[in-house]
Amino acid sequence: MPENSMLHTVTSADWFPRWLVPLLFALIGTLLYANSLGVPFYYDDIQNIVINESIQLEELSWTGLKEAAVSEKPTRAVAFITFALSYYLGGEQVAGYHVVNISIHVINACLIFWLIRLTLQLPSLGYTARDAGLIAFFAALLWLVNPVQTQTVTYIVQRWNSLAVLFYLGALLLYIQARQASSRLRRWLLFTGCALSGLLGFFTKEITAVLPFFILLYEWYFFQDMKRTWRLRNLALVGGLVLVFVAIGTVYTDHYSLYRALLDFEIPEYTNRWFTLGERLLTEPRVVLFYLGLLLLPLPSRLNLDHDFPLSYTLWDPPVTFLAIATLAALLVLAAVIARRQRLLSFCILWYFGHLVIESSVIGLEIIYEHRSYLPSIGFFLLLVLLAFRTGLSRRMLVTGFCLLAVVWSVWTIQRNALWADPEAFWLDVADKSPGILRSYNALGFLHMENGESDEAEAWFSRAITVQNQFRITSRSAAQPKWKTTLDFNQAHSYFQRGILRAKREAFPEAGKDFSEAIRIAGRWIPRAYLYRGMVNQKRGFDKAAMKDYSSMISSKPEDPEARHYRGDLRYKLKQYKAAAKDYRKMTELTPDDPVAHRKLGKALMAAGNYQAARQSLEKSLEFAPADWKWREDIKTRLMIIRQHEAAVSIPDTRAD
Repeated sequence: MPENSMLHTVTSADWFPRWLVPLLFALIGTLLYANSLGVPFYYDDIQNIVINESIQLEELSWTGLKEAAVSEKPTRAVAFITFALSYYLGGEQVAGYHVVNISIHVINACLIFWLIRLTLQLPSLGYTARDAGLIAFFAALLWLVNPVQTQTVTYIVQRWNSLAVLFYLGALLLYIQARQASSRLRRWLLFTGCALSGLLGFFTKEITAVLPFFILLYEWYFFQDMKRTWRLRNLALVGGLVLVFVAIGTVYTDHYSLYRALLDFEIPEYTNRWFTLGERLLTEPRVVLFYLGLLLLPLPSRLNLDHDFPLSYTLWDPPVTFLAIATLAALLVLAAVIARRQRLLSFCILWYFGHLVIESSVIGLEIIYEHRSYLPSIGFFLLLVLLAFRTGLSRRMLVTGFCLLAVVWSVWTIQRNALWADPEAFWLDVADKSPGILRSYNALGFLHMENGESDEAEAWFSRAITVQNQFRITSRSAAQPKWKTTLDFNQAHSYFQRGILRAKREAFPEAGKDFSEAIRIAGRWIPRAYLYRGMVNQKRGFDKAAMKDYSSMISSKPEDPEARHYRGDLRYKLKQYKAAAKDYRKMTELTPDDPVAHRKLGKALMAAGNYQAARQSLEKSLEFAPADWKWREDIKTRLMIIRQHEAAVSIPDTRAD
């Protein structure tokens, strides 16, 4: 008997206006996310887009696109190419990035509708076209409007996530079409498209690595009628697929060291985390259930960019840990038990949990992020709609209920996007919901600093420093990070920025301590801390310490002209003219059109007695200087002195012996 026997008998025509679905979804997506077009760059956007010079294309070229592809994370090359194209078309104007993200989200909703509709009409399930259309429409609609999705759509850098899902769904759809193709040529063309889409997804975000397993699971559930013999026969294929994807990842990303570490039973990601593998494995079942709660009740007050999710330390600490593990186990057992009688419901359960395996299991990623539910939630919304249609309620009541729910969630999505659009309100919201995490305080410090509100900025940076120090004291984790964690680096940046503010108000001893703390925590990762500490030391008369700091900065960033500038000035002040000239000469190489660099080099060479080279540098300085440059007269005077000296040297000595 077809699985849909519990549904109402359909008496109306087998018809659904499918061509209206993309138009309707596009309209809804535009309305929901129209107020997000001005949302600025946040958090990981800065590292991967704003300061990532490799994606900042001025002209289209294969070389530029290749550099963009491997710029930050080679495993996400496709997404970085799209960032480069977005930059090429609109620079740092955020609206263009958001338009692309919204478009991807709408396309994904359409693909979900198509995928569910095709699946429901397979012979093994036997849904009518009308039932399949209605269920697919409302599952995709609820997925489209759910406020939890804002972290994937509105957060620009999470195009990684949404674009990977687009390729993932595309590959699965092409596979289903290939299995139903009537001609051999069409079948193999579709299979080729499936493989290409899967590879594009794999090089967009690593979550698509589970695609081969779900294709096999889909095949077994819906095309092979769950035959045991087919399952056993294809175990070798599963193993082969695993090896192929591992090989591709190794060759492309040069992550041999990662796989070697895994063979040695080590997971290197935990060397820079404030939690252990055991603590993560105990915590993630609660996180997975928390995602379900968010999807079902996505109030804006429950959503957060940076959840401060408490760790689980044992099965009973906290007590809900055991309950969460038991619940997950029960759901997986339920999926296995009902697989033959209710295979679609079983598949929905496995879809949700299976697509969280990569980001919610052994890999040492951050504990929780809402965007991780983007792909898994497709199974949740399909299950929700299926169960609703089996309640016995009239179709009119169901349609009305789903429409009302979609309206409520849409309002919440718009509200959430409005918060994203106001950076100060957004980070205050994060701080309020996660008071024990310093990132929001650090971000608020930067905001006030950019607005010229130094006192407020310093207070927020101080708060960030205090919160992280308190975290170290109160943390109950058994983790002992070998490297600095992301939280440590955030604290180091807080020390660094507070030091800058203190230096500006001439609180030099306090500023020096802050720069020293930034260096102690992050060292070469914040090389400008050496530069600023050197400036502070020089202001305080500690020339030897200042010289050492400038040299440390140059050692960390040899192509930065600013440190050469300050060390050259200090050497000049100490009458080390030849050494100063070396620094200034490097400045002229790094900034050949800078008149200041040439002027300083000319002065140092002149003081060292190298008049000919000094004259050349000073003349270059005048060549590059603006007409109203304040140092023009000084340089002309120096050139006159040099010419007089050269003239005096060139006059022959006629005196008698």
